[in-house]
Amino acid sequence: MTAAVIAILVHKEEELIESFRKHGALSSDGAMTTSALSISEDVTFRRLRDRAVIREAAPDRFYLDEETVAARRRTTRRQLTIVLIMAAIVAITMLALTRRGATTLPTASRAARPFGLVATWVGSR
Repeated sequence: MTAAVIAILVHKEEELIESFRKHGALSSDGAMTTSALSISEDVTFRRLRDRAVIREAAPDRFYLDEETVAARRRTTRRQLTIVLIMAAIVAITMLALTRRGATTLPTASRAARPFGLVATWVGSR
């Protein structure tokens, strides 16, 4: 997925979560219908429901589970931190390699490349 698509999905999720907060549907006692919340059961709704962010207290009555929202945010933050650390390690490694004079990474011989093997095999027939 591109960053733009991810940003749109996150924005839609935040709007949906905010709708539950605005209407006070934050517990099974305060559960409301989608029409009362002025939302539709679209893809975003189903995704949050599948991930237990939105729970069904009674038939067609839903509420927002704030604990699950907080847990998802912690997990997302942790995953982002790991990705950033990995990117920093790659950047530092590349910088170290270029400073040592290794401006290009070694490449495999033509025969060892997968397409080289196929081209050699096809050409020899």
